[in-house]
Amino acid sequence: MSASHSIRKALGDLERYILEEGPFDGIMAFSHGACLASMFIIQSLHAGVHGRPNLLPRSSQPAETQRSPCPMFKCAIFLSGVRPTNVCLTSAADGDIRWLDEAMDGVLIDIPTAHIFAANDPAIPGESAKLSELCAADKRVLFIHDQGHEVPKSKEAVLKAVHTIRRVIDRASVV
Repeated sequence: MSASHSIRKALGDLERYILEEGPFDGIMAFSHGACLASMFIIQSLHAGVHGRPNLLPRSSQPAETQRSPCPMFKCAIFLSGVRPTNVCLTSAADGDIRWLDEAMDGVLIDIPTAHIFAANDPAIPGESAKLSELCAADKRVLFIHDQGHEVPKSKEAVLKAVHTIRRVIDRASVV
């Protein structure tokens, strides 16, 4: 199975789960799960007519199809997240898969987001910051810790992470 096919299958599996078990107010994901979750959100927000993915590049899409008025989630929480690939926006073949980047692709996620990651993450250096840049600056909240590629464990870091998550939930008016 090709990488692009595998990604599309995972996105389809996630969509099927959400449709069968949801609705959900938000999504929380760690590492590569955050990559998949962010791709799903981008695909949902930038869907074409009837909520299906629009496989044209964003610059080729009419303005009215670039953003869906009702996102699948009200908020997202990314823990040590890896940034998404362009498979969620295009019909990219394996040779054309690339990481999305704010400088090239712009802001793609326009819902409240929490980004909890380590500045010294040895597993995915810089990836979590790149993911946060794809999210609207006025809707994202960051907590940067020093505990590597993991969910923070120290009492102080856990309290700060909870505060970050609470701010995002409040912004999304979920509770």
